[in-house]
Amino acid sequence: PMPSLAVTINAASCSQTDVETAITASVNGDTVAIPAGSCTWTTVVTVAKAITVQGVSCTLNGSGIPTSCGTIITRGGADDGHHLLDVDLVAGLTTRVAHMDFRNSTNTYANNIQVTGWQTTAEPDNRRIRIDHCRFYRLVGVGIHAFKGVYGVINHNYWDVQSTGVYYYIPADYDFINKAWNAATNWGTDKFLFIEDNQIEDNVGSVHRAFTDGYGGSRFVARYNNIADAYWEFHGTESGWRGTHATEVYKNTMTGIDAGSQIIIVRSGP
Repeated sequence: PMPSLAVTINAASCSQTDVETAITASVNGDTVAIPAGSCTWTTVVTVAKAITVQGVSCTLNGSGIPTSCGTIITRGGADDGHHLLDVDLVAGLTTRVAHMDFRNSTNTYANNIQVTGWQTTAEPDNRRIRIDHCRFYRLVGVGIHAFKGVYGVINHNYWDVQSTGVYYYIPADYDFINKAWNAATNWGTDKFLFIEDNQIEDNVGSVHRAFTDGYGGSRFVARYNNIADAYWEFHGTESGWRGTHATEVYKNTMTGIDAGSQIIIVRSGP
């Protein structure tokens, strides 16, 4: 038989129901295209396939950062901590979220995009995430929550941060955490979550806000980002568990509010 070919499935609108219908109809390798519009999602939308979920192409500046996007998704509904997107990665494949503007209504706290890597084992494989050319506008709560050993890349996004931008941790389970710490650091390989070529700003605060955080064996690389009034951070054992395992932070452009504001807080490492 001929192998199946990836197709583009056009959601009828940006409404939660229409997007979920398109995701249900998709298979690994497909693209779910969300048209322009401004919609509120009141409960979590789950992506458990290796597909691309993307809005209409955002307008980009000369650095490839989106200055405006035609597909705007606002988190609404009950203030119960639900996410906008739950992304469960698929072994051996890449899932992508792109060209969307994520916003908050009146919810007080939630992880806006939660990405789950390992499922039943603490041994990571080659499942990957890519989140690119999105806008995260003054979200209350974590912008991207990387859970259970997520590898991949978060690139060319814009954050107006009101809380943590990317939070990366292994679950609060010593079996997972100890195996993560026993693994080699693998410097210079793809065994990291890469956060690169993003623009990060805090336009509402009077102090710097944490753009990253992590613990429990997490590992990330932060490079080539343009950062204003925010800082890099990762936890150690004061989190109640083991700290972040390995990080590389280099070649970022950082500007701050005043001399008393931190730009990086290191509390763990190999």
